Amino acid sequence: RYLSELQQMDQMTKEFTQFLAHNNLLTPLNMRVNAADQVRNITGCYVINEERLNNFSDAKFLEIREKRYLPAIYAHLISLPQIERLVSLKKASAEAAAAALDIVSVAAVAPAADSSVSADPLAALPRAETLQ
Repeated sequence: RYLSELQQMDQMTKEFTQFLAHNNLLTPLNMRVNAADQVRNITGCYVINEERLNNFSDAKFLEIREKRYLPAIYAHLISLPQIERLVSLKKASAEAAAAALDIVSVAAVAPAADSSVSADPLAALPRAETLQ
């Protein structure tokens, strides 16, 4: 059953993208993303051209609605501004991970003030016995 549903979704996706291309709704999108102190160019992406969509005749718009393409189109259009936010979140996450590694590195290198306290954070954990 799952494979049958997957195959149906694949067919629906092909029909949807063919409709978008046939009606000239797709526009190439080239993005410049700042990631890890470098700018990356991302090409090969396409977006729905909202202006062209808004200029459709009422009959063409009704066709889109009847084919049930509107939810996917609107979801796509709403998600576009989130790309920059996702990049920012990824960058913040990477910076937090790097800061955490710096803290762990400093803790592992710093000598313990009390000689009975180990600098190794894993030293206090119980050791598993080796099974033979």
